[in-house]
Amino acid sequence: VAAAFKAPLAGTLLVCEECRAGPLSAKLLGNAFVACSLAYLVVYWLEEWENVGDVTFEQDTNCARHCQYQIVELFLFVLVGAVCGTVGGSFNRVSIFLNTWRCDVLH
Repeated sequence: VAAAFKAPLAGTLLVCEECRAGPLSAKLLGNAFVACSLAYLVVYWLEEWENVGDVTFEQDTNCARHCQYQIVELFLFVLVGAVCGTVGGSFNRVSIFLNTWRCDVLH
């Protein structure tokens, strides 16, 4: 995640999400952040060379030419985000309820 999207903090948060079942220590978070930062730096340095062998690293971040959204579309994005967030939260509540019910009834 850190290398693909150039986002070391997102990579660290992904580690937090994947390790939610086990113990989450400050040392683990520090190591994850350092690893994600190094992945970002490696991609940055590779892009500086533009062409490494047969592999070309290109990324166009100039959104002004390609991303011309209408104001109605932005409201739709917010609506989709709200609906998906509500569905995800509901799924988590049902999952927690069923898990506690299973532990109470079956154990």
